[in-house]
Parts: sequence; structure tokens; C-alpha cells
Amino acid sequence: MAKHKKQNIDVKSPDLFVSTADQIGKFLSDNIKPIMALVLVALLIGVGATSWRNYSEYKEEKAAEALFGLEKNRRDIEEKFQKELMESNKDKKQEAKTVAEKIDFTQLEPLAQKFIEFSNQNKGTVAGATARIDAADIYFEYEKFDLSAKTLQEYLGSVDQKHFVYSLMLMQIGSSQVAMKNFDEAISSFKKVVDNEKVDFLRPEGLLKLGIAYKLKNDFENAKSSFLELTEKYSETEAGREAKSYLNLLKYQEQSSQG
Repeated sequence: MAKHKKQNIDVKSPDLFVSTADQIGKFLSDNIKPIMALVLVALLIGVGATSWRNYSEYKEEKAAEALFGLEKNRRDIEEKFQKELMESNKDKKQEAKTVAEKIDFTQLEPLAQKFIEFSNQNKGTVAGATARIDAADIYFEYEKFDLSAKTLQEYLGSVDQKHFVYSLMLMQIGSSQVAMKNFDEAISSFKKVVDNEKVDFLRPEGLLKLGIAYKLKNDFENAKSSFLELTEKYSETEAGREAKSYLNLLKYQEQSSQG
């Protein structure tokens, strides 16, 4: 029986490399269209993502510029009023306590509507959400608390919950709810801010407002707990210092009730 000599194949030999290269070349040639299609899709996705980021930044920038113009209109109205007031009261040497107490609401109501229209036209931008806060602030100043809360509540769904502006809206909503004596709703709003780790810088103010809401509800234990956490963790903040005053007040009320 003939013996077959075992053949050793050098996997690094040039012939094998050329053979493999030919196979790869044939595969690329046979499948050039689908491969190019995939490459094109990948490029388009990359370019599309970059273009979308650029467009989003451009849209945000333009919205911010337009919002600045609306906010300037409000400042102009207020500054004009203050100037006229100072002129009329030169001899009396008195100033308006707040703008809202003196400027007729009819002067600012159209501006509030413009802020709302602007926010609807610029959904998905920080400027759009800020415009809603501006509108709600006008209503709040004129003690139209229900309208202030509603203006923000109907827009919350358009705002990313992780973004700080979402928590700012909740703070304003909570303030309106406190003003309307809807303490349970206000507590719920402030809790969402306090529990949001993404907006830690708002936590001191959130804890303070939460404590006040509990106090107004006559839930003194939870009020004390909120104020204590505030003084222990954020003692150097203005909210922390204010919380100390509330704690002293709660202590005085407790001693008075026992005496």
C-alpha cells in the first residue's frame, strides 16, 4: 500500500495569503452593492446625528434670542412704570411695594399670552419651558394662582423630567398650590424636586418649601423633619438659615401649647 507523505502547510506562506486575499476580493466584488449600501447608511446615520445636534443647538439658540426679546418687553414695562412712579412721588419719597400691586394687569396679560404662544411654538427647548415659567410668574404675581399652576401643569409633559427646568416648574406649581391651600398637592410637587438627585442645587429651597407646606397643613412632625434635614445638610445656605427660624418657631409653639 502506497504511503502518502504528510504535507505541512505554512499558514504564513505568501501563497496562502494571496489565496485568502483573492477570496476576500471575490466576496467584496460579489457583494459590493449591499456593502456600499451599509456604509452609506452608517455615514448617513453619523452625519444625521451630527446634523440633528447642530440643528437642535441652532434651534435652542434662536429660541433663547427670541425669548430674551419677550422678557425685555416685560422689563421695559416695569421700568417705565417705576420711572413714572418715582416722578409722581418725588415729594413723597415713596416707592411701589411690588410691581404687581401697581401695574394694571391688562398691561401684562397680553405678554403672558405671548409667552404661552412662544412656548407652544418652541416645545422641546429650554427656552420654551422658561417662557411658560415667565407666563406663570405673571399670573402668580397677580394672585391668579389657579391659572399659574394650570399654565405649567399642561406643559409638563413636553419637558424632560431629568432637566432642571422641569423641577423649576414643579417648584412654581407647588407655590401656587400652597397659595390655594392645596397642601397635599403642594407637598407632592415639592417632594418630586427634593427626591430628584439630578437637581441637587434646588434641594435646599425644595426642603424649605416642603417644610412650610407641612407646617401650614399642621403636620408639625414632618415639618420639623424637613427643617432639621435642611439645617444639618445645608446650614450655610439662605434656605438653611431660614429653616433655623422655623425650627425655633415650632419649638416656641410646642412650648406654648404645653404651658
